[in-house]
Amino acid sequence: MHIILDRGHGIDTPGKRSKVWPNGKQLREWVFNECVIVKIKQWLDQNPNLFTYSTYPKTFNDVSVSNRKKLYERAARLCKDDVL
Repeated sequence: MHIILDRGHGIDTPGKRSKVWPNGKQLREWVFNECVIVKIKQWLDQNPNLFTYSTYPKTFNDVSVSNRKKLYERAARLCKDDVL
């Protein structure tokens, strides 16, 4: 089975963060999502029958929705009906 992991917004997306906490800091959405995706990928990669793909480069830069859609379509062609 082939699974595409998409963390959503990247580092350069304005907004997309928590409210300011009492210590003055905020949690950016991409940071939270990246942590979740890393854990999910580690768990999925333990199964040799699963293949995972990421829609983002390791640089954490934003990737447009249209480019992510192209990746989904390319993966779907390679994997036939096995993409979740």
